[in-house]
Amino acid sequence: MAKYLDPKVDFLFKKIFGENKELLISFLNSFLPLEDGREVMEIEYLSPEMVPATPLGKNSTVDVRCTDNHGRAFIVEMQSEWTNIFRKRLIVNGSKAIIRQMDKKSVKDEAKQFQNLQPVYVLAAVNSTFSDGNEWYHLLKIMNPKNHAVVLDGLEFILLELPKFNPETWSLAHKKLAILWLRFLKEIDGYHNVVGNGGSGRANTK
Repeated sequence: MAKYLDPKVDFLFKKIFGENKELLISFLNSFLPLEDGREVMEIEYLSPEMVPATPLGKNSTVDVRCTDNHGRAFIVEMQSEWTNIFRKRLIVNGSKAIIRQMDKKSVKDEAKQFQNLQPVYVLAAVNSTFSDGNEWYHLLKIMNPKNHAVVLDGLEFILLELPKFNPETWSLAHKKLAILWLRFLKEIDGYHNVVGNGGSGRANTK
């Protein structure tokens, strides 16, 4: 019996979340630290190519990039291994998403440019472990580690450490759909297609 295709495979992950708005909205609302009443309701897909602001910069490509009805920007990534290059790429692409907002604003009013900037969220599911302990949900902000009330808002990173996922450790009870999404990504290898035979169609992630 053949296995289902693995959604962690790069091309399939992009197809699921890059071509199905409803699924992407559900995925974002399940894991992003959004306040009640500020959930993602509508999205517009943007080009996954992150073009640099200067000619000397280098293009990079993300799995899925979109903006929502509030003007917030979202980058969604699936990665097979946690590497130093991937870590730095997340920072670069998140920063590019902020800069690209400024390109669309009036260059005559710098104060208005900064005032109009909307938050950028980088959501990455990683199919390997990269931290000590059992915590698998990581929310990273720019803040004073000794005083979390001092925050530079506007750019947040949400990292999902898939191998350590345990539904019993999920603290946000009102986001139960997140458990289903994590099981879909992590546990699908344990399910088999009862119809037909053949190869699994799996490929290496980037």
